[in-house]
Parts: sequence; structure tokens; C-alpha cells
Amino acid sequence: GGVGKTTIAKAIYNEISCQYDGSSFLRNMRERSKGDILQLQQELLHGILRGKFFEINTVDEGISMIKRCLSSNRVLIIFDDVDELKQLEYLAEEKDWFQAKSTIIITSRDKHVLARYGVDIPYEVSKLNKEEAIELFSLWAFKQNHPKEVYKNLSYNIIDYAKWPPLHPQV
Repeated sequence: GGVGKTTIAKAIYNEISCQYDGSSFLRNMRERSKGDILQLQQELLHGILRGKFFEINTVDEGISMIKRCLSSNRVLIIFDDVDELKQLEYLAEEKDWFQAKSTIIITSRDKHVLARYGVDIPYEVSKLNKEEAIELFSLWAFKQNHPKEVYKNLSYNIIDYAKWPPLHPQV
């Protein structure tokens, strides 16, 4: 956790979502799936149908409507912070529901969930080394690649203390 999976996924989403018929970024699935599944289904439908709103009354009705929409639209969907297969099953039970040119990104701390869903191309985000962390911290704190000499020791102490990441930027 905390390596930047959500930040990277959001940056990708912001960059390429306009290239699809519809798109949806479902943030923080781990926490949100404990609540109203219908709300998540409606949010997904709203995104992939470019703002159209459909009333769904049951989870099963939502699953059926999502399946129809996914098979007929080229979509970009990001399921963020998934920790149980059930979370994906309520929204896109099988990956073959998606049209061939759709893109689905799933962020998770659990490789087993991704494997059980049948993820084709897993990618593990690696932690920044100390020099990369200092550069990122300096860009945000000082608007330059490296801290000024007077702040160098303090910056390294902050990075050490934070144990990475030094900050959680919102993209």
C-alpha cells in the first residue's frame, strides 16, 4: 500500500478516457463495496453511458444492465483498490463481458484476486528508491528537481521518517 497505484491509475484515466465511448473510475472499492452496491453499479453505468442515468432496483438487475452495456461499448474502466473477487463480480462478473477494444485496469494489493479474475497483464508498481523519492518530494515541496543545499538534510530526514511515500498527491 501507498506505492502510488491509485495515483498512476488516475493519471492514465485522465490521459486516455476521452478515447473511449464511455469511462468510469471507481475509486476505493475496498471501502465502498461494504456499503451500497447499487450505488456503485449506477456510478459505473453513468460513466460508461456518458452521463445517462438508468434506475436500477436490484443488484441482479444492475449486473444484467452492465453486461449489456459493456458488450456494446468500447470503455475504459478502472476498479481501484479491489481486495475481494466479489467486488468485481457485482460490476463485471466475467472479463469476457467487455468489448475487445475496451481497457480495464484493476488496482489491488492482492495478486490472488487479480489472478482469480483472469487478469491478462499484471503489472507490479515498484517503490521509488531514495533518490527518486527525494526528486519527487523536491518537485512538490520546492518546485525543482533537488532540494536547495540548505534543505537537503531536512529533505532526506523527511523521506526517511515517512518511509515512503513522502506525500500523497491527488492527480
